[in-house]
Amino acid sequence: MKNKLVALSLLALSIVFVQCKKDDDENPSTAPTATIVSPEIGKTFMSMDMLVIDVQFTDPKELHTYAIEIKNESLDSIIYTKSGHEHGAEITIQDTIMLMVNDHSDMQMLATVTNHLGEEAKDSVSFHVHPIGGH
Repeated sequence: MKNKLVALSLLALSIVFVQCKKDDDENPSTAPTATIVSPEIGKTFMSMDMLVIDVQFTDPKELHTYAIEIKNESLDSIIYTKSGHEHGAEITIQDTIMLMVNDHSDMQMLATVTNHLGEEAKDSVSFHVHPIGGH
């Protein structure tokens, strides 16, 4: 009788552990994602080139806020900023700006998004801009 009780207890515990594992598999992460599609990492531009900005934000449920910033690291100055408060599972931001520099400039683009749970995701891309006449 004692062996049956121990065996039943072990069986009950194994069912609980298996059940918990199954629940975890059925509830994927709720974290948002931020993906910079353009510009590409390490790309080189010339001053006066048009920079295509393409950023995708996603969340399994609902996004809340986003921000995109491009910083000229060489001058420690912000050359582009865009932010918003939007709802939905997907947000795509597309824009175009003209790059204008007088000296070689290392740029950093940062995209940040949060969902309604307060979870945050970031993506960043570095690129370089040559001045006109400079290689």
